[in-house]
Amino acid sequence: MIIVLGVMGGLAFWWERSLAPAPQDKPFPQEEARNSSEGEIGGFRECVKAGNPVMESYPRQCRSRDSKTFTEEACTYPEEGGILTLADAREIAEQSECGDRLTGEYFCNENSGTWWLDLDIDKEGCNPACVVDVVSREAEINWRCTGLVAPE
Repeated sequence: MIIVLGVMGGLAFWWERSLAPAPQDKPFPQEEARNSSEGEIGGFRECVKAGNPVMESYPRQCRSRDSKTFTEEACTYPEEGGILTLADAREIAEQSECGDRLTGEYFCNENSGTWWLDLDIDKEGCNPACVVDVVSREAEINWRCTGLVAPE
């Protein structure tokens, strides 16, 4: 009887956990849902916001009511076996020297295994980005300056 109750309790716990909503990532200000129209789900974030279940995988996946699967945006570096989601890259960037100055523009460079998150920092002749390494999970500012910068 005790074993049956233990199994039933375990199943109830698993069922309750699978129905719990996933934690919400805070979106970039300019991040919009792609291919969305009239209530259709067009991406991972929309799927989560609609209350659909999120699978415990990395990167996470969300399955909509019509059985479409949406995968969280991630950057990979196959040569080193690295993978890093945009949400994790943003968190790493915010805790580094880059701070909370992210603009919302970003891209993944799979050739170098890095996320490039644009920064809102003014420096003449430069277009700074926070570069997050997929494998080491370290971040640094790349100033991306062009032309000759005169010494001060």
